[in-house]
Amino acid sequence: MTLAFSPLAASAQQPEPADKPLTAYRDKNRVLLVFAPDEKDVACVAQGKLWQGEKAGFAERQLVVVPVLADAKTAAGDTPAALAKKYGVDPKAFAVVLLGKDGHDAYRAPKPVEAETLYEVIDAMPMRRAEMKRQQPPAARPAKPDVDHDE
Repeated sequence: MTLAFSPLAASAQQPEPADKPLTAYRDKNRVLLVFAPDEKDVACVAQGKLWQGEKAGFAERQLVVVPVLADAKTAAGDTPAALAKKYGVDPKAFAVVLLGKDGHDAYRAPKPVEAETLYEVIDAMPMRRAEMKRQQPPAARPAKPDVDHDE
């Protein structure tokens, strides 16, 4: 499936299909809603460039990009206008909204956002901290001293 969101398609992660509802991501992924008037919007293009080379960081944080283009018919299984209203975004303006795995609005910006800023926000979330803790290798156990049992 070819998506018409080329600035973000070239960035860290392939954008998600327009007909996949946000509920499909609940408890599985963090979601970046990228609102823009269209794919040629200056801020939208700049955002795609900022996220280039961040595929591993996005994957590690289970982060998906969902474009919400005002000139599209659907976005995240809804209309762009309905999503803009739900998240309090001007439907003709650029904005980035980060949703946590539980669906809460965790961060928003009216301009392109550096990946590192997103990582800081995500890595401070309690669920992410627990994920990072589970991903750490078990601490090396101190070696037991040799004991001579032949005494």
